[in-house]
Amino acid sequence: MIIWEHQALFQQVIRTLNITITVNQNSQNVSNNYSNVSVYVRFWRDNSGYTTYGSGTCYCKINGTTYSATVSPSQKITDSGINLFSKTLDIYHNNDGTKTLTCSAWIDMNTPLTSSEQSYSQTLSTIPRTSKPTLSSSSVTMGNSVTVSTNRASSSFTHSLYYQIGLGGWNTIGTGIGTSKSWTVPMSLANSTPNSTSLSVKLWLETYNGSTYIGANSVSLTANVPSSVVPTINSVNLSEAVSGIYAQFGAYVQGKSKISGSISASGSYSSTISSYSTSINGASYTSSSFTTGFLTTSGSNTCSVTVKDSRGRTKSQSVTFNVIAYSSPAINSFSVSRCDQDGTPNDEGNCAKCVVSASISSVNNGNTKSFQIKYKKISQAEWSVFDLDNTNYALNTTQIIQNIDTESEYNFKIVATDFFSFAEYSHNLSTAYTLVDYNQTGKGMAIGKVSTQNAFEINMDTKITGGLTINNKTIFDLVYPVGSIYMSVSSTNPGELFGGTWVAWDAGRVPVGVNTSDSDFKTPEKTGGSKSHRQSFRIGMHWWYGGACGEGVGNGTGAYVYSESRYDGWGRDLSGKSCPVNTAIYNNQSSVTATPSGKYSQGDTSLTSTLQAYITCYMFKRTA
Repeated sequence: MIIWEHQALFQQVIRTLNITITVNQNSQNVSNNYSNVSVYVRFWRDNSGYTTYGSGTCYCKINGTTYSATVSPSQKITDSGINLFSKTLDIYHNNDGTKTLTCSAWIDMNTPLTSSEQSYSQTLSTIPRTSKPTLSSSSVTMGNSVTVSTNRASSSFTHSLYYQIGLGGWNTIGTGIGTSKSWTVPMSLANSTPNSTSLSVKLWLETYNGSTYIGANSVSLTANVPSSVVPTINSVNLSEAVSGIYAQFGAYVQGKSKISGSISASGSYSSTISSYSTSINGASYTSSSFTTGFLTTSGSNTCSVTVKDSRGRTKSQSVTFNVIAYSSPAINSFSVSRCDQDGTPNDEGNCAKCVVSASISSVNNGNTKSFQIKYKKISQAEWSVFDLDNTNYALNTTQIIQNIDTESEYNFKIVATDFFSFAEYSHNLSTAYTLVDYNQTGKGMAIGKVSTQNAFEINMDTKITGGLTINNKTIFDLVYPVGSIYMSVSSTNPGELFGGTWVAWDAGRVPVGVNTSDSDFKTPEKTGGSKSHRQSFRIGMHWWYGGACGEGVGNGTGAYVYSESRYDGWGRDLSGKSCPVNTAIYNNQSSVTATPSGKYSQGDTSLTSTLQAYITCYMFKRTA
């Protein structure tokens, strides 16, 4: 019980009567939203030994309604006081549970005694009304449950619960809810946040007492998109990009195939694909379609694909594909020599013995293959063709070609051809052997063969024991004239090898080409430069007087750096100025004294390397 009292004064003749209005809050009915109160009106005198009594009426207005009580002569008003009115009743509160109760009282007696209306207002205790929802967790992953507790004030209260996304409409979670509601956050909410991994959900709880709406309160919930919600790679399609290869081999071929790729991907729950990243054949691509360069690696290869959606989530997938090894046709060896029909070597034979070793990649036995010997007289344009056995991809055979003219030179070549390309190797076949032969034109001569052109031809091993000169110069003088430079990793003097006089040439220096437009490199054998460079600089404080130095700036101080010329702290050249002796401090060293025309010896004199990258060898110059 809560009791409030209010006192008021009014005047009777000379003496003062006091009136007290007392409000007792007896109890509260939460369900029906009212308080049971008792109101008392008490009169008393403020002086002792006197009594006021008579017949009349005591009035009391409670919450706007006026009530009355009859006062009889036996009800005497003394200094101890007497209750002349009491009333117990239910006071209904406002919808929000608040209530201010106003009471007033007055009296009318035949003594005569009349008072004015004395008013009093009292705020009653607020009755809990609208339920305030709370959550078992302020953040929940979509697809999981969260419990909404109503914290209702009365067991007779029920609730309706709704949710809202942004400014959208309200969606019903449940009605007739008592103390709590477990709600599974629907995955469909992810559609409302395509560019983020979470969104704010507003929960709205309405409180009812029966069918009477009491009020509503809200609470916010963060709904998170599950980490399992990632983009989907629907397909990674790889196909041959080079026409004709798949039809021939049904597979990719090393160095010859290119891959045309396309990626199909989609976002989940309204997200979109924001980027693609594909790694294949040592290259990267950033679009949903691409074409590689020629495939370089045989065997099992991998195409790795990663897609990112508008939420920043990624999905990766790898696809393997096989590349068949391939190398271009190869001529391993090819020789041609004259022989008899049975293959017996004969320098004067009219047959050609061709010994061949060649190979072609099988490409899983899908490659085409052809081996041919082509030959013709050097003087002719058309080739004769001899097809060799192409049963296998490797060829090692000897073939005798008949009817080879003994007085003609021939061009022979072996050609290995596959689906993609060919390889060939040429070999010339000399005429039949004859020690000396003269050309029929009278302008040619041959040794060891038939003369076939207007020139001196030799088809024999040649040994020369005497000197050989060309245009009155020896071969040695033509190759290494005086002034030539010879370089070698051997220290042997070239004079021992070729003759002549040779001297070691400029050890420890790098040669530079003559540049007539550059004074440093204008003439041959000019030297310069050094392996290291000594640097020298000076830093100090300089005192001067403007009048004495002709600057007209008064006296002051300044730091300066100089090499050949002197400068003040503001970069002005003081060379040649008539200045007094100055004191300077360099690199935190002790002070030294110098005249304006002097140079200081302090400074950094360390060696700095200017050596370029190099490799060494012996160099000699021919002097005679």
